[in-house]
Amino acid sequence: MEAKTLQTHDLFFEMMDRYIHELKSMTMHKVFVILCVSGVLLAIQKFVETYLFHDWSYLTSLFVLITIDTITGTMKAFKEGILSSKKFGRLFIKITLYCLALISINVLISFKINGVHPSVFDWIEVFMFSTLMFRETVSIFENITLIYPSLIPAFVMKRLEAFDGVGFNIKEEDKQEKAAEDAKK
Repeated sequence: MEAKTLQTHDLFFEMMDRYIHELKSMTMHKVFVILCVSGVLLAIQKFVETYLFHDWSYLTSLFVLITIDTITGTMKAFKEGILSSKKFGRLFIKITLYCLALISINVLISFKINGVHPSVFDWIEVFMFSTLMFRETVSIFENITLIYPSLIPAFVMKRLEAFDGVGFNIKEEDKQEKAAEDAKK
C-alpha cells in the first residue's frame, strides 16, 4: 500500500513539475510577446507624434465639438424631416479632411532643415487649431438656432456668422452696415 501511495505521490509531483515548467514557458513566451508588441507600439507612437499629430488634448476637444455638432445637426434634420444617411456619410468625409488638415499642420510646424526647425510657421498651429474649433462651435450654434430660434440671440449669431465668413473686424462691419442703412434713407 505504501509503495502505491509513494508512486501516486511521485506521479503527482511529476505532473506538477511539468505543469509549472509549461506555465513558465508560456509566461516567458507571453512576456516576450508583450515586449515585442510594446516595442512596436512605442515605435508607432513615436512616428505618429513626430510626423502625424502630437496634441491629443486638442484632438479630444475637437472630437467633443464634432460629436455635439453631429448631435445638434441630427436633431435639426429630424425637426426639419430631412434626416438621411447621406448626411451621416458627410461626417466621415469631414473627419477625414480634418485629420488630413491636422496632419498637414503638424508637418508644417515640425519639419526641420539641416536639423533646425524654422520658426516661420509656428503661428499657424494656434491659428488653424482655433479656426477648426471656432467653425465647429458656429455650426453647433447654427443648429441650435434652427432647433430653438430664441435660445441664442440673433445679434450673437449675426456676429459669429460674419466672423466665420471673412474673419474681419466686427466694428468695421458695423460701420459699413450703418453707412448702407444711411444711404437707403
